[in-house]
Amino acid sequence: MELSIRRTRQPARRRRETITGKLRPGLYIYIDHYGSGGTNEVVAWGITGRKSQTPQKVTTGRFEIERDGQVAYLEYSLTEKVLGLIHTEVPTSLRGSGLASSLAETALQYARENNLKVDVICPSVLDYIAKHPEYSDVVLR
Repeated sequence: MELSIRRTRQPARRRRETITGKLRPGLYIYIDHYGSGGTNEVVAWGITGRKSQTPQKVTTGRFEIERDGQVAYLEYSLTEKVLGLIHTEVPTSLRGSGLASSLAETALQYARENNLKVDVICPSVLDYIAKHPEYSDVVLR
């Protein structure tokens, strides 16, 4: 990562260093030094955006399969262009019948058809993608 440091003097004996470089666009790291240096100096840091970001609408829901009166599901969150696949739950009596794979495939197909990128949090979906690399193009990197 390439970074550069810019130092500025601020009132009340505060000196700020701003580190910029190959961070996400619109973000920078700052380090504030309070005091005159030496052992009494206090340092604070943070990562902040240069301008506030507009709030995004987030929708949550589930892909579901019902079988024998029980429901297997894959929880998701959806923003404008990102489908987050969060958690898969399959009832004990239905495990081993391929429902988790069917849910993962359905979610990935939905993402592809709707030009979405997928942020995979669920280990079950990660396993599915490892076995089916044809879906790697929709995975957010």
